[in-house]
Formats: sequence, C-alpha cells, structure tokens
Amino acid sequence: MAAKHAPRCTHIKINGRRCGSPALRGEFFCYFHAQLIKGVRARVDSRLDLEAMFESPEHIQYTLMEIYDQVLSGKLDLRRANVLLRALHIAVINSRRVQFSVPASQIVRELPDYNRQYLAEHPEHCSPEQQAELQLLRQQFHLKVKVGPTPAPTTSDPKPQQPPSPPSPQPPVISSIKPVIPPLNGNSPKPQVKSEPPLPQPSSQPAIQASASPQPPPPGKPTPASSAPTPTLPAMPAFPLTERQATQWKKVKQLHALAERADHGDMDPTTLASSLHRILLDPKSREIR
Repeated sequence: MAAKHAPRCTHIKINGRRCGSPALRGEFFCYFHAQLIKGVRARVDSRLDLEAMFESPEHIQYTLMEIYDQVLSGKLDLRRANVLLRALHIAVINSRRVQFSVPASQIVRELPDYNRQYLAEHPEHCSPEQQAELQLLRQQFHLKVKVGPTPAPTTSDPKPQQPPSPPSPQPPVISSIKPVIPPLNGNSPKPQVKSEPPLPQPSSQPAIQASASPQPPPPGKPTPASSAPTPTLPAMPAFPLTERQATQWKKVKQLHALAERADHGDMDPTTLASSLHRILLDPKSREIR
C-alpha cells in the first residue's frame, strides 16, 4: 500500500489539528506518536538508548518531554534532572552546526579491513604466503616499509631432542638406629642407656678433691662478708634542698648505713629485709640507729 493511501495517524495535537502522518502498519499512530505514546521497541544489541540519540531538533524536544514527565511523576530526582537538562542545553547549541544528512555519493558503504592494514605496516607479523598480497596493498597506498628476506625452509630435518633419561634409582639407606615400638598397653618402654665403667683414679686424688671443694657454712651462722669494699657516701650538696630532696637524701643515708652493717655481718637477712621495706615503702620511715 502506498504511503498516500495508508491510514493516517489518529493523534490530535494541542492546537486541535490531527497529525495526518501515515500510521504504522497495524497501529493507529505514526512512528513519532507511537514512540511518544506507546514506546517503540529498539534492537536488543543497541549500544545507546533511544533517548540519548540527539539526531534532530525534534528528538531533542522529545527527550525534553520525557524528562519533564518523569520529574512530574516522581521517577526522576531534581539533581539528576538538572544534569540532563544541562546536557540538552548543550545539544541545542550544537544542533545549529551539526549536519547528520550526508549526500548519498559521500556515504561509506564498506568498512576497511584494519587488521590487513596493520599487517601491511608490520611485515614481521606476516607469514611468507601473505607477503605477496600485502605488497600490492603497500604499492596502492605508497607505503615505504622495509620487508626483510624470507627465511628459506630447511630441507634436512633437525634431530629431535631426546628427553632426558630418568635418574637411576638409588638403593635405600638403611639406618642403624632401630625405632622404638610402643607396646599395645600404651606404656612406652624406657630407653636403655649403657653406662660406661668409671676410669680408675689414684688414691691421692679423692683427698685432694675433698680438700679443694668448699664446705658449705653450717646452718645458723651468717655468711661471711665479701671482700668488696662498700662505696663511700658522697658529700651532701651545699645548695639548699627542697623538702622532697631532703627526704630522698635522708633515705640515701639510711640505705648506706644498712649497706655498711650488712657488709660487716652485723645484720641477719630477715632484719635487713624488714629495714629495706620500711625505708623504701614506708613514707614515715625514720633513721636507723
């Protein structure tokens, strides 16, 4: 059926006039109003949405109506609508200088083979059979590419590399240590250690060792004082001391007196421990006399 005899779109515009465009087959509306009212089905593999294809001023107007409708219905927030309206404003400015209509004589009808062009520019990636075909393409576009000599096929087959022989099996190392096998009742046997017989020693050696070994002091007697001298107490500083410094200096004198008495053996360990506890931990310690 010719377009002039096709049924007309039944959409009525805002000014009261009928659309009058040819309706789609099996539809009451033309393509534009069918997309505007019912929505036109797009391809499954479409990379861009139909609303993002600003091909004409009419399409920009259609996208503006879509945004306005989604804002009124609450499907689109104001922040996102503001971004879309700015994009539409840029599209309106660019539409004055953009021309999608191209003369039929200038429209590309066949896409070039970019893989073949790359092989013509890089002959090192080509097989020897492709060199003659690609040379014609280089001459057509006047490409100056250095093509290296094709390596001649070798007639003699190289000797195949033999796989390395597997290592010869080594005899297992037999350990001389026998493992200890625990009995069934769970009690592991104790290892038997062979004790070597003692070496004979002369009769005079035990006497010398007995006399040389130190004898422990009998219980109840204090340990004799060491030969190391007790360090002397430094002189009291000449500058006036604070109350805290005077207290610390007093404790130093008391500790020094304790060290001298312990050095001479005049104090047993219990008295020494109690005196140290009273000086260091008791805030109201008094001088030991």
